Amino acid sequence: MILFDYGKAAYLMQQWGIDLLLPHSLLNAGYLADHWKHDLYTSIGPYTTFDKDEPYQLFVGLPQDRQIEPFVTCRRASEEGDMYNWDAWIEDRRIWGPNVLPRCADSPLGPAATELYIDPYEAVAAALRERGLEKSTIGVEMRFLGVEAFAHLRRLLPDAEFREVIDLFLDLRVVKSEEEIRRLRIAAQATQVALTTAIETLETGMTGLDLERVIGAQHYRAGVHHEWIHAQIGPMGIDVVGPGSHQVKAGE
Repeated sequence: MILFDYGKAAYLMQQWGIDLLLPHSLLNAGYLADHWKHDLYTSIGPYTTFDKDEPYQLFVGLPQDRQIEPFVTCRRASEEGDMYNWDAWIEDRRIWGPNVLPRCADSPLGPAATELYIDPYEAVAAALRERGLEKSTIGVEMRFLGVEAFAHLRRLLPDAEFREVIDLFLDLRVVKSEEEIRRLRIAAQATQVALTTAIETLETGMTGLDLERVIGAQHYRAGVHHEWIHAQIGPMGIDVVGPGSHQVKAGE
């Protein structure tokens, strides 16, 4: 669903002289699309690799003109399934990847894409050309995009102007929507219960891995996804560390 205020986004783009927002990070592209690829994405890194050493990238194209349809790049196969199952609100999904996997005749995803782009950058360029925005002013997360990715976009869109819009996103996100607040409240309440349970069950001999299991189990009982914890026990508490086998001792 749309988590952000599109009217406010359009107003900020107008103020900044931006025709289209083209974020790529989980922080902002994931926010606009209400989507992320859980097994491929880092928070701000430009990409990670998949099969055949492909550069993975999630781009969301959000035009200032609300009469122009937004688009999102989509890795063929598993990401198509994620966008279908999570009901991504952006309908124009530009599928990319090295090949088209066969599907069964009654697949809920429908037939495999016939127009498959080589990489997400080609998908972005095609979407912008179709919208007449290939010569527009485009807002990107320059700080996180990376030299190779930016150079690729410049080669494909030589007449476009690219501007840094990190601060625009800060302005857009500073006031949370009702849905964001609802999700934050659920996550906070679930974590409070999980931490309380961990404290109540903590005893000598337990390890950071034991705490991880207790907190993770409580998160799942509350219906939220558990990502990770830091377990700072004894001398290991001097720094931020992941859960390990160090045991809790009396007096720590």
